[in-house]
Amino acid sequence: QAATGLSKANLSQHLTLLRGKGVINARRQAPSLYFSVANPKITAACELMHDFLCEQVSERRAITDAHSP
Repeated sequence: QAATGLSKANLSQHLTLLRGKGVINARRQAPSLYFSVANPKITAACELMHDFLCEQVSERRAITDAHSP
Protein backbone atom coordinates (compact mmCIF):
# COMPACT_ATOMS: atom_id res chain seq x y z
CA GLN A 1 0.00 0.00 0.00
CA ALA A 2 2.77 2.43 0.90
CA ALA A 3 4.61 1.76 -2.38
CA THR A 4 1.55 2.58 -4.49
CA GLY A 5 0.19 5.56 -2.58
CA LEU A 6 -3.31 4.10 -2.95
CA SER A 7 -5.81 3.84 -0.16
CA LYS A 8 -6.32 0.39 1.32
CA ALA A 9 -9.83 0.21 -0.16
CA ASN A 10 -8.70 1.27 -3.64
CA LEU A 11 -5.76 -1.12 -3.64
CA SER A 12 -8.07 -3.94 -2.56
CA GLN A 13 -10.39 -3.17 -5.49
CA HIS A 14 -7.50 -3.29 -7.95
CA LEU A 15 -6.19 -6.57 -6.54
CA THR A 16 -9.68 -8.12 -6.63
CA LEU A 17 -10.06 -7.13 -10.29
CA LEU A 18 -6.61 -8.47 -11.24
CA ARG A 19 -7.27 -11.70 -9.36
CA GLY A 20 -10.67 -12.12 -11.03
CA LYS A 21 -9.08 -11.72 -14.47
CA GLY A 22 -6.37 -14.28 -13.68
CA VAL A 23 -3.52 -11.76 -13.78
CA ILE A 24 -2.44 -12.47 -10.21
CA ASN A 25 -2.74 -15.35 -7.77
CA ALA A 26 -3.43 -15.02 -4.06
CA ARG A 27 -2.20 -17.19 -1.20
CA ARG A 28 -3.44 -16.79 2.35
CA GLN A 29 -0.97 -17.25 5.16
CA ALA A 30 -2.84 -16.05 8.21
CA PRO A 31 -3.19 -13.22 8.91
CA SER A 32 -1.77 -12.04 5.57
CA LEU A 33 -2.70 -12.47 1.93
CA TYR A 34 0.19 -12.73 -0.52
CA PHE A 35 -0.15 -11.97 -4.23
CA SER A 36 1.99 -13.10 -7.14
CA VAL A 37 1.92 -12.63 -10.90
CA ALA A 38 0.10 -15.59 -12.45
CA ASN A 39 2.31 -15.97 -15.52
CA PRO A 40 5.89 -14.83 -16.17
CA LYS A 41 4.79 -13.55 -19.61
CA ILE A 42 2.85 -10.81 -17.79
CA THR A 43 6.03 -9.60 -16.11
CA ALA A 44 7.91 -9.76 -19.43
CA ALA A 45 5.17 -7.72 -21.14
CA CYS A 46 5.29 -5.09 -18.38
CA GLU A 47 9.08 -4.85 -18.67
CA LEU A 48 8.79 -4.45 -22.46
CA MET A 49 6.22 -1.66 -22.08
CA HIS A 50 8.39 0.02 -19.44
CA ASP A 51 11.40 -0.02 -21.76
CA PHE A 52 9.33 1.34 -24.65
CA LEU A 53 7.89 4.18 -22.57
CA CYS A 54 11.32 5.10 -21.18
CA GLU A 55 12.67 5.28 -24.74
CA GLN A 56 9.81 7.57 -25.74
CA VAL A 57 10.49 9.88 -22.82
CA SER A 58 14.20 10.00 -23.67
CA GLU A 59 13.48 10.76 -27.33
CA ARG A 60 11.03 13.53 -26.43
CA ARG A 61 13.52 15.05 -23.99
CA ALA A 62 16.20 15.02 -26.68
CA ILE A 63 13.86 16.81 -29.10
CA THR A 64 12.87 19.36 -26.44
CA ASP A 65 16.48 19.94 -25.42
CA ALA A 66 17.52 20.41 -29.05
CA HIS A 67 14.94 23.18 -29.46
CA SER A 68 15.63 24.93 -26.18
CA PRO A 69 17.68 28.16 -26.19
